[in-house]
Amino acid sequence: MDNELWKDKPFTRGQAWIDLLLLANHDESGFWVRGVHVAVKRGQLGYSQVSLSKRWGWSRTKINNFLKMLENEQQIKQQKSNVTTLISIVNYNQYQNIEQQNKQQESSKKAHLNNDNNVNKKSESKILKFEW
Repeated sequence: MDNELWKDKPFTRGQAWIDLLLLANHDESGFWVRGVHVAVKRGQLGYSQVSLSKRWGWSRTKINNFLKMLENEQQIKQQKSNVTTLISIVNYNQYQNIEQQNKQQESSKKAHLNNDNNVNKKSESKILKFEW
């Protein structure tokens, strides 16, 4: 998220969606805004439209329309207050399910190992052919 390629503005809509997923809390926490403590649960983020506008290089109107669209598509829920907006990612655990990630990583490792073995076999056969 700190890479300059990622932070290049303006964000695309897909990039903004992924950014919301990345910004969402993995654990419960909170922060203070103007003397008010805001509790943030897993799968939520507390960002104002002004903050997102600066981050993504979008107008506040575009931010508002994008968040409404995500809400209409049941991807997020918004809880607006006088100090901030809490954005909850609907089905956050589907995006951040540790068990599923472990299965995907194991599958990737196996595929990578199989690919390495195939490359090694091809390399060995090439070596044998060239040694002839």
